[in-house]
Amino acid sequence: MNDSFYVCFYKGRDGDRIGHGVSSKNEFPKKLSITIDQDNGKSDKKFGEIFKEFCDSMNGYMDMMPLLAGIGSAITYNIRESELVRFCEENSLSRLSDGNREIFEIPLSRVGDFNSIDLRHRGGQLVSKQIPKMLLMGVVSSLDHHIAQLMREVVRRNPAMLSSSEKNVSIQDVFLADSIDEFKEILIEREIESATRESFEDQIGWFERKIPIKESIKMQYDLWDELIEVIERRNLFAHANGIANTRYIKKTSRGERSNKISVGHELFASSKYFSSSLDNICEFGVKICQVIWRKIDEDDSAQADKQLGDFGFNLIERGEYKLACRILEFSLNLRGKRDEARRRVNIVNLANAYKLSGSEEKSLKLLDGEDWEIVSDEFAVSVAAVRGDVDRVGYYMARMAQSGDWTGEELEQWPVFYHVRDDARFIKAFEEAYKRKYSPAPRSRNRILENFYKASKSKKGLTKTGKQLEVVIEAEREPLPASLRTQEKQRKKATRARKIREVIS
Repeated sequence: MNDSFYVCFYKGRDGDRIGHGVSSKNEFPKKLSITIDQDNGKSDKKFGEIFKEFCDSMNGYMDMMPLLAGIGSAITYNIRESELVRFCEENSLSRLSDGNREIFEIPLSRVGDFNSIDLRHRGGQLVSKQIPKMLLMGVVSSLDHHIAQLMREVVRRNPAMLSSSEKNVSIQDVFLADSIDEFKEILIEREIESATRESFEDQIGWFERKIPIKESIKMQYDLWDELIEVIERRNLFAHANGIANTRYIKKTSRGERSNKISVGHELFASSKYFSSSLDNICEFGVKICQVIWRKIDEDDSAQADKQLGDFGFNLIERGEYKLACRILEFSLNLRGKRDEARRRVNIVNLANAYKLSGSEEKSLKLLDGEDWEIVSDEFAVSVAAVRGDVDRVGYYMARMAQSGDWTGEELEQWPVFYHVRDDARFIKAFEEAYKRKYSPAPRSRNRILENFYKASKSKKGLTKTGKQLEVVIEAEREPLPASLRTQEKQRKKATRARKIREVIS
């Protein structure tokens, strides 16, 4: 059995890396082959593939939101501070500080130069506001796409559903098809296209009728009203630049914002709003995919369990503890035949997510509800770690090191060990058991913003993009001490950090 894998980076003519491949056997083609998926969502994909693609899409948005929002804010700030302020300082005839105001007198002869900088500043402000809107449209579009994929797979698994379809078929359609399979494909596409033109509520109703699903999905999902508000806001962003209309007011009349917004009100997507909306869409997409998958293919429930549990664990690794709690709670409440080992894995991960999100009492109560006396060492050490029992963790660690069951990397990487890994007793026990230094992985695996900043460096220093991101990372990592904010230099840094946190927090 190989204990290594290989990653091959391909370089372009200028020596820059342009792509990569992964192999377990160190076998790679001489040139990078780039293919583009042009199926437009019409290729047949199994439920597991659809679920994985949706989760990957949500992970991508979780990764990219701080980066994209941070760039917009950094560029706007850079134009204002680096260009506008510097221009005024260098060209002022007089300067007056009055409380929270700073007034510069500029010669009229420089008004053209000032206006060109000011125009870029105002344009940057507008773009900064549009970036979260575009991200929200992308997230909802991803949900729409995967809903359509689910519909297609449902019909593919049970083409008899088409017999009850009310869609008309022309004689020309029949004769143009080269085979029965092609004619079936025409019917499927017509059914899916018709269903996806309906409202989101009607699309969910399609699943309830066709599968069928007795329980109302709308009634079972406790964030339904908030979900509909997000979808309707996306429609406003796409077609009305975010200006509320009567349809939006009617569709969201039951939501928490129903009494706060009137026709003509302009809506935005703050970082806080985007983050909560992303969690909502992610949770709903995961749940509906899992419910439909299990309804249509009961024999594949073990694979569905695995992918659901793995996604919950992945959210914990990313620091998305509250969303992980909701996903793992859902996994434990699903009906049907379950694998006991997988169920216990999900219990441990949920208990860990509870504790990491500040609900230690719920964590311990969940663990206390299970019998952990007759379980493998892997379960025993994980439960002890979540409980914070360093001595018991050390006992099982020594046993597993001696037997060779664990290499020690598990203790450095798994989130269950976050609660004990800073304890000197744990570190000492690890180094005695594995005869090497303890090197824990970073708690947050989502470092895309900082990595992008590092990539923006050149041999001569920071590129322009890197300089714009430098303050974003600084604000994210190390807030300024309050005692220094009275000093002019520190005051400017604090203001800059605060403005950017409003976008990326």
